[in-house]
Amino acid sequence: MKVHLEFDMTPEEARKLMGLPYKDTQCGFKAFKRDAAQVIFRLQTIERWGFDPEILFIARKLKYVVREVPVTWGHDERSRMSYLRDGMKMLEDMARIRANFMAGRYDKAIAALKDTSTMVTPQVDKVVKVGVKVR
Repeated sequence: MKVHLEFDMTPEEARKLMGLPYKDTQCGFKAFKRDAAQVIFRLQTIERWGFDPEILFIARKLKYVVREVPVTWGHDERSRMSYLRDGMKMLEDMARIRANFMAGRYDKAIAALKDTSTMVTPQVDKVVKVGVKVR
């Protein structure tokens, strides 16, 4: 007797678990303005399957505007995704995002980004204008 197990987290399940309003958190393309990307990716902790929902979670927490834009998607039959193995990894990543949130790790990281006192370059107390001659 052969048993076939599948575990696939649907976009709706991911949306409910993460409290995200987007139709699909894992699929496809993400585009960012430079300043938003520099902040969001510094706060990112997951580099596996769950990175998509994590960056959307962080963007929402920071009150960035996120727009969903429809795209045409082509499925590649050569994909090596395992619904059981990869679905479990996704669930684990989502649990890690929730744990990070509940432990205040994102808030601490955001505060650290705003705190310039630990920067290598000292803060500027006074701005001095310097004239440059143009020939």
